[in-house]
Amino acid sequence: TILEFCLLHSITLVPKHLPGGLNVLADRGSRSDPITTEWSLDKETFGWLSSLAGPFQVDLFATRENTQLPSFVSPFPDPWAIEVNALSLHWGTWDKLYLFPPSSIMGEVVARLQHYNGRGILVAPLYAQSSWFPSLLLRSPNPISLPLGHSLSQMTNKGLVFHHNPSIFNLHAWRL
Repeated sequence: TILEFCLLHSITLVPKHLPGGLNVLADRGSRSDPITTEWSLDKETFGWLSSLAGPFQVDLFATRENTQLPSFVSPFPDPWAIEVNALSLHWGTWDKLYLFPPSSIMGEVVARLQHYNGRGILVAPLYAQSSWFPSLLLRSPNPISLPLGHSLSQMTNKGLVFHHNPSIFNLHAWRL
């Protein structure tokens, strides 16, 4: 058993609660509905963004289910990720970033971008009323509209699910 193995090898198990929002990997099999933070751009739109500002070195806000690149930083521990928690890392490690963070942390992301000297693309909503919007405009004054027909998708236990109306997010590409 696992307990016997741990005792034999002097391994201590410590239970730790991981909130459902961060427990995406373990909860994936039981989730039939999309998770609001896990949307991914379609491959064609990502390819278009790569042609504008790539090639990117890392997908800074991703999971193994929605990453666009082989190298990604996950919000939770994942053996496939190169790092965990993008907001805790020094972004200067990379020269070209791809960022499509959840909107709930956009203020923190924009604040971090003020100290990032590299290049890349941030996919974010054009929300002029947001507190972070003026800072983002200073960093990237000419947001680029995503192509008409772009789609957002994610994996659930029902398979690939597409967002019914991605235009409501008013997503734009912000060249860094």
